[in-house]
Amino acid sequence: MTTGPDMNGIMPLAAGETFRFACHRGRPCFTECCRMLELALHPYDFVLLRRATGLDSPKLFERFIIEEDDRRYPFPRHYLAMVDDGRASCPFVDAKGCQIYPFRPAACRSYPVGRAALFHGQAVEERFVLVREEHCRGFADGALYRPADYLAEQGLTAINRCHDAVARLLQRPEMRTFTASDEEKRLYVLALCQTDLFRARLQDGDFADFTAAGPVPASDEELLPRAAAWLGRKFFPSS
Repeated sequence: MTTGPDMNGIMPLAAGETFRFACHRGRPCFTECCRMLELALHPYDFVLLRRATGLDSPKLFERFIIEEDDRRYPFPRHYLAMVDDGRASCPFVDAKGCQIYPFRPAACRSYPVGRAALFHGQAVEERFVLVREEHCRGFADGALYRPADYLAEQGLTAINRCHDAVARLLQRPEMRTFTASDEEKRLYVLALCQTDLFRARLQDGDFADFTAAGPVPASDEELLPRAAAWLGRKFFPSS
């Protein structure tokens, strides 16, 4: 089945279902999806933003990150700080488009596809949705995609491995009744959202239970999933 051009809203998208989409500067809606936006950030997004800006975690958080401690969630939530221009524009967008396109956050890459990973033991179930906003003209034409193929083309295969490692931690049954202490919240942010600082602490000899399992990974792509698994053991040692 191929989705029709007149559909709007958020619709379930089966793995084998197809849609047409193309975004480019010639669209009348170009960069509209970068405005009036509340962009939630996930742990690997901080790696991308540090690479894009050349900033370390303290400076990145100071300039571009909003951290909220929401009682509905065990750990702080993070958002990209938008420009106060009356349109809540992304700080990295201009008339030519995204200034950090190779390092754009995962939500920007995946648009208009949403993906969730559900864990059943070691098995991973992927679910997809298609987001159709009234302003978007990207569905008028373009290549025909299945959701997984579109996400792979947008460079999300390796990124989603990191996202899934964190999702596996957050979907643990124990999380349903877990209340994180301030120290545990700080550790979560350090290990998953500030991997440059976390790596430095590990190399200084902190967190011996992490390094006991092997050398500190050289890349964030290796460090982040291992850090998520380590936090699971640390928060729930009896599980």
